[in-house]
Amino acid sequence: MRHERRHITPTDDRRLADLHAVLQNDSAFAFLGALATQYPESGIALVGGVVRDALLGRASKDYDFVVRGVRAEDIATFLTQFGSIALVGKNFGVYKFRPQGWPEDAEDIDIALPRTEQSTGGGGYRDFDVQVDAALPLEDDLSRRDLTINAMALDMRTGALVDRFGGMEDLNGKIIRAVRDPHERFREDRSRMLRALRFAAQLGFDIDPQTMEAIRALMPTINEQRGEEFVTPREIVAREFIKSFVAAPAWSLDLWDSTGAIRELLPELLAMKECTQPPAYHSEGDVWMHTRRALAVLESAEYRSEFGAERPSALVTVGVLFHDIGKPPTQKTPERDGTDRIRFDGHDTMGGTMARAIAQRLALAAPFERHHPLHVDTEELGWIIDHHLLLLEDPVKLRSATIEKYFFHPNRPGDALLRVMFCDGSASIPAGLEAADLAHFQSLQHRLRELRALVAERDRLPKAAISGSDIMQRFGLPPGSRIGELIE
Repeated sequence: MRHERRHITPTDDRRLADLHAVLQNDSAFAFLGALATQYPESGIALVGGVVRDALLGRASKDYDFVVRGVRAEDIATFLTQFGSIALVGKNFGVYKFRPQGWPEDAEDIDIALPRTEQSTGGGGYRDFDVQVDAALPLEDDLSRRDLTINAMALDMRTGALVDRFGGMEDLNGKIIRAVRDPHERFREDRSRMLRALRFAAQLGFDIDPQTMEAIRALMPTINEQRGEEFVTPREIVAREFIKSFVAAPAWSLDLWDSTGAIRELLPELLAMKECTQPPAYHSEGDVWMHTRRALAVLESAEYRSEFGAERPSALVTVGVLFHDIGKPPTQKTPERDGTDRIRFDGHDTMGGTMARAIAQRLALAAPFERHHPLHVDTEELGWIIDHHLLLLEDPVKLRSATIEKYFFHPNRPGDALLRVMFCDGSASIPAGLEAADLAHFQSLQHRLRELRALVAERDRLPKAAISGSDIMQRFGLPPGSRIGELIE
């Protein structure tokens, strides 16, 4: 383990100095100067992610402050002069604070007393004996944090960087490293392993070898249960999984696979390895390789040219990851099954069923609200995979009503389906070609442009001759997939 040291110096990084100046001059943070004046012996520090992001030149609005030398009840009384507060648990000494005039969509500011955390041995993110101590040195509070790059602070009185564990050095070296002993840090809270993977993906950093070794050794504990409850809640697993794969889709697949996270949390994906495909349509390799290529398309210039610079949503990203998950269980080969070639009949609907089951098991819909770009709706995910083979048929032959049903229906994720099909097609390299054949995709785009023009002209698509409601009402049938089949 690297030698632990105290490193407190005025930062010469202009970005951190700028952040310090902004906070001192922003009226929303007037409470900081007033607090320092009313309690001259107090210490006030900005801690955690916002310091890391400032040093990286990244925008951040996640403000966390630690206040030393002031009793919790005095902090509460003081803050009510400047806005509204809510206490987060008596044992945690954390106030959620909203200054007067604070934007409604902005996150609360955390104001906390310094504290220590002693693991109770459960391994869950709440399995700690927390001791709040207003007199505790700031460095001791920082020592309980997960990663060195998250264990830095900005002294609001002096503008000095407080960096006991070498976070600045690791930022410069682009390294993800646990604070102190990584085995101990991850045994305390298993979700920290997934946070390390997520930060590596988001920042493009490598993971320190000792930290990586601890992750690999302890990843088999990520599914441990206490009674009927998971020690690491599925909502937290889902949050870290989604953030990681949206940030760096292809690399996250490699990273989660190399650490054993795929094996423990998404074992269905491993069957894609060495699941051979017909070379005439997939010269790029097995299903795993095809899926990785499809994930890489999400970060390509071709994708941005087709859909714009905005980062793909979580629904699209997870849709690409799972789009061929039904191939291994449906594979048929000439040698084993007497087919004319390798086939995956029904892998679309099989994959949709599997994706729904995984989404429910990992609670993928739980961490983010419905309209958040990181939200993954279970049924929408399954629907995309159910229908991702639409382009096997030449779009020229598709009826306008069919295209309307898939891509203009207000309750269907047609745009996400289109993006998943683009990634799938772009990652499929027919034998004898060096690149994908996207003729069907471009034909579909042409049809969509024509229909959008019609929408703009008439403000609606041509009304279908018969609707699902007509059929259900006439024949007394319940809603379901059968209604769509009857419409067709």
